[in-house]
Amino acid sequence: MRYSQLGNTGMFVSELCLGTMTFGAAEQNNQWGLIASLDQDGV
Repeated sequence: MRYSQLGNTGMFVSELCLGTMTFGAAEQNNQWGLIASLDQDGV
């Protein structure tokens, strides 16, 4: 399995995880809040 670094976090996740991370019920507002938080943290 291939892994990729997740931004500047030092964490590595499988490419399968990166490709399927939007499966399931997710609210649009929560997604934008998460993106804003990651952006503030420099990820």
